[in-house]
Amino acid sequence: MSSEQQLELTPVAVEGHGNTVSAWTLVMLVMLGSIVGCVAFCLGNIPWLIVGLAIIVGGCVAGGILKALGFGKLGSRTKSHS
Repeated sequence: MSSEQQLELTPVAVEGHGNTVSAWTLVMLVMLGSIVGCVAFCLGNIPWLIVGLAIIVGGCVAGGILKALGFGKLGSRTKSHS
């Protein structure tokens, strides 16, 4: 690239990028399950490790259900962010 050429970057806003009830529920439950699972793994506690994995799976299921109920991106129950 020569010194005469300049690259101009313009920020592009992504509307509704993860800003939904469905997305936040999924993220919070997956984070909680990850914390429980990691602590259980470090302590060598297999039952709690399984509980952590179950919380992660439950978070994915809950996120999908909430999206199907209209709480996801472009859902009927999601507020428009304008």
